[in-house]
Amino acid sequence: MTYRMLRLRLLWMLSGFVLGALITVVPRGLAQNPDVSAKFPEPATVVADYPDEAERWGAFNVLYAALNNAAPKPMSKPAYAKFFAYQSSYDAIVTAKMADRQSYKDFNARCEKLFTNTNFAHSVLQKYGLSAYAKHQPALAQGPSPGPAPPQRKPFSTPVPEPNPITDAWPYPQSFPLLLLFLLPVAFCTWIALQLTGSGRAVLPTPAPVAGGLPALPESLRAVSVPGVRYAVYVLSGIILQKEENVFTQSYSTTTAGSMIPMGGRQFHHVPGQTTTHTESTREQIIWVRTPQKIEQSWTLYNSDIRLRPGQIVSVLVRPLSKDTGDILLAYNHTTGTLDKCPAMQKAHGNRGFIRREIVQWTANLAAGLGAAVVTRRYLPIFVHGQLYASFLVWWLFGAVVLVTLSFLVVTPLMTKLTRNRRNAAFDRKYLPGLRQFFEQGTPALQKTFALI
Repeated sequence: MTYRMLRLRLLWMLSGFVLGALITVVPRGLAQNPDVSAKFPEPATVVADYPDEAERWGAFNVLYAALNNAAPKPMSKPAYAKFFAYQSSYDAIVTAKMADRQSYKDFNARCEKLFTNTNFAHSVLQKYGLSAYAKHQPALAQGPSPGPAPPQRKPFSTPVPEPNPITDAWPYPQSFPLLLLFLLPVAFCTWIALQLTGSGRAVLPTPAPVAGGLPALPESLRAVSVPGVRYAVYVLSGIILQKEENVFTQSYSTTTAGSMIPMGGRQFHHVPGQTTTHTESTREQIIWVRTPQKIEQSWTLYNSDIRLRPGQIVSVLVRPLSKDTGDILLAYNHTTGTLDKCPAMQKAHGNRGFIRREIVQWTANLAAGLGAAVVTRRYLPIFVHGQLYASFLVWWLFGAVVLVTLSFLVVTPLMTKLTRNRRNAAFDRKYLPGLRQFFEQGTPALQKTFALI
C-alpha cells in the first residue's frame, strides 16, 4: 500500500467515525425530552408556603421525588437545577437541626410522622397542581398497602454522586468479549458491501465469431453471472508464433521518524528512524499468434503460469472491457488438451477499483462505530444533565478504534477472500464444464483451419 493510499484509507476511517457519531449521538440529542420543571414551584415559594420546618422538609422531599420520577431522562438543565435545589434545601434544614442532639431527635420524629400520613404527599402535590404526577411515586399510593411499608427517605441523607468522566472506570475487561462479538455484524455489513460493489454488472457487447475459427458461444455461456458480478465473455483462437517474457520490478519505501526516550537522570536513548523498502514484481507474457483470418496479433498475460510454445493452437476466453480491450480469463491448449485459469479471473471476481474497495472498508468502519456505541451505551450514559458525556465519547472512540483496526486487518481481508472464492466456485460449477466441452468440440475445426495456413 502506497503512502497516498494509506492517507486515503485513514480519511475513510475517520469519516466512518464521524458518521457513526452523527447517527448514534446527534439524533439522541435532537430528541431530548421536554422540560417539565416549569410546572414545579421554586424553592422560595415552598419556604413561604410551609413555615413549619418539618412540613417544609417533607414538602421538599415530596417535590424532589416527584420531579425525579416525572422528568424524562436525561434531565434538562432547568430540571436538574430545580432538582438539585430541592435536595439542597431539605439537606440544609437537617444540617441546621444537627447542632442540638435533642432538637434533631424531635425533628426526626416529626418527619417520620409525616410519611405515616398518606394524605400529606397528596396535599403537597395538589397544592401546586401536580396531582397528575402522584402516580409516578410508589410512596404516594392511595391508602395503606398490604405487607411491609415501602422504605422511605430518611431526614439526613447524602446526595447521589454524579458520573465523573475522570474517575469513571471503563467496563473492560468484562465488556471486551461483548465488543468482539460485534465483529459478527461488522463482517455481515462487509459481506453486503462486497455483494453490492463487485467488479461490475454491465454486460458489454462482444465481437462476432470469425470464419474458420470457433463458433459463437452457446447462449448459456455468453454471460457469466456469479454472486454480485455479471459480465459477458467471448473466445479468440490462434496458432502461436512466438512468446516473449518480461519481468517488471517496482519498489517503494516508507520511513518512520526517530525518537528520544527519557531514561532518567537527564539521560536519553535515541531510537533512529527506520526505512522499509517493499518490492513488487510483475511477470508479463506476450504471445504472438496468427488468427484464422491470417492476421498476426499479440495476447498479453500477467503473472500467469501457463506453459505455451510456438506451433500450438490456443483459444482464450476474454472478458470485454471499455475502449476495445479485454481481460483473458482462461486459456485452452488444443494441442495438449489443457485448460488453465489466468490471474485476471481473480480481478473479474473481486472488487475492482479503489473507490469500490474503500466503500467496503467504509461500510465496515461505520458498522464498527455503531457497534462500539451500543457497547459503550450499555455501561455509560450518552448524556448527563442534557449535555454529551465526555467519558462516553472517549470510550466510544476507543472501542471504535479497536473494532476498526480488527476489521481492517482481519475481517475485511477475510470476507474479501471468502467472497472471491465463492464467486470462483460458482464459475467452476456453472460454466467450466460447458466451456471445456465447447473447446474440445471445436478442436478438429481449428486443426483443419490452421493446417491450411
